[in-house]
Amino acid sequence: MSLRLFDIGKFDRKTSFTLWKIKMHAVLVQNSLHKPLTGEKPIDMKADQWKEIDEQARSLIYLYLADEILRQVIEEKTAKQVWDKLEALHLENIRVNKLLKKHCLYSLRMKKGTTTASVTSHINDFESIVTDLENLDEKIDDETKALLLLRTLPCSYEDFVDEIVDGKDAISFDEVKSSLLKISSTESSSRSRNGDVVCWNCGKIGHVSRNCDYSNSKTDS
Repeated sequence: MSLRLFDIGKFDRKTSFTLWKIKMHAVLVQNSLHKPLTGEKPIDMKADQWKEIDEQARSLIYLYLADEILRQVIEEKTAKQVWDKLEALHLENIRVNKLLKKHCLYSLRMKKGTTTASVTSHINDFESIVTDLENLDEKIDDETKALLLLRTLPCSYEDFVDEIVDGKDAISFDEVKSSLLKISSTESSSRSRNGDVVCWNCGKIGHVSRNCDYSNSKTDS
C-alpha cells in the first residue's frame, strides 16, 4: 500500500501536542490506518493482515515525530502503545501546565501593529491556548471567547471594541474574529498609502468610528 503523506510538521517539544494529535489522527484516517489505535483487531480480519496494518500505522506515526520524541517511544511494539505513550508523556505535561495555560490566556495581549499578518498570528496564538484548555475539559463558551479576544487588543483598538459591543445583547467569536481581520486588512492597506487614521465603521480615512457620520446617520434614523 502506498502511503499518503501530508505536510503537518513533526511533533517536537515546541509543537502543541493536542493540535498535532488531531492532525496525525487525520493522516492515519486518510490512509485507513486509524483502527490500530484502538488495539482491537476486527473479528473478520486475519491476524497477519492486522499485524501488517498495525506496523504501517506505527511506522507512519514515527515519520511525524522529531528524533527526540521518537526516542521516547521507539521500544513500543504496537501503534496503540506508541499512541498511548505519547499521550501519557505529553498530555500529562499539558495538565501540569493547566493553570499556566489559563494565566497565558488571561494575560495575552496583542503586540502593537495592525498588519493582517500580525493580527492573524495573534488570533492563532489565542486559539491555540483555547484549544489546549478545551482538550483538558476547560470549556469556554463562545461569547466568553469573543470577549476574551477583545480583551487582548491594545488601546489603539478601543474604537473597534466599542463598535463591536455597542447596543448588542450577544456577540460571537466568529463575528469578532472576522471583523478584526477585516479592519486590520483595511487599516494596513490604508496606512501603507498615507499613514492616516482609518474609521473602523465605514473604512474611510481621516476620522475614527465614534465621529463617523455614517454611523451617526444610522443611529438617528
